Amino acid sequence: MQNKVEQGEVWEGNARDYFRVIDVVDLENQTWVHYMRLKDHYEYSCLKESFTHRFRKVLLDERR
Repeated sequence: MQNKVEQGEVWEGNARDYFRVIDVVDLENQTWVHYMRLKDHYEYSCLKESFTHRFRKVLLDERR
């Protein structure tokens, strides 16, 4: 299922950047995704709905 986001997963953005999910937190009836860009370890957070709209889940062997 595309909408499921779990800690440790790798997702790909539009610019072929890869991100690892650091944590998924439910806070006040909203789900937040905390994630890190793999190339520079910069961290971000956004709502799960926004995250799944912007990124697609990848398998590790797709990262070539």
